[in-house]
Amino acid sequence: MFSFSRCSWAQRFDDLLRSALSSVANNTLSDLQLRHASLPIKFGDLGIRRVSSLALPAFLASAVGTFVLQDEIPGGSQPLSDSLAESLKSR
Repeated sequence: MFSFSRCSWAQRFDDLLRSALSSVANNTLSDLQLRHASLPIKFGDLGIRRVSSLALPAFLASAVGTFVLQDEIPGGSQPLSDSLAESLKSR
C-alpha cells in the first residue's frame, strides 16, 4: 500500500523544515522536541506540521472536493448516487 509518510519528497521536505527550525532555534532538535513543535499554537507550541502527516488528508480532501468536476469529464468515474451528488454540490 502507498504511504505518503514514506515518500522521499515528503521526507526530504520534513528534513529541510527540521533543519530550518534548528537553525532558527540555534539548537539541534531531538525527535521529542520536534513533536512538541508540531503541537498546535493554542497549546503553547509552534504549530509546525510535518508534510508527511498532512499529505494524505490534503490529497483526499482535494479528490472529494473535485469529485463532481471529475464526474463531468468524459470517461469519468462511476455514476454518483443522488444523495451523494446533492451533498457534494451543496458544498
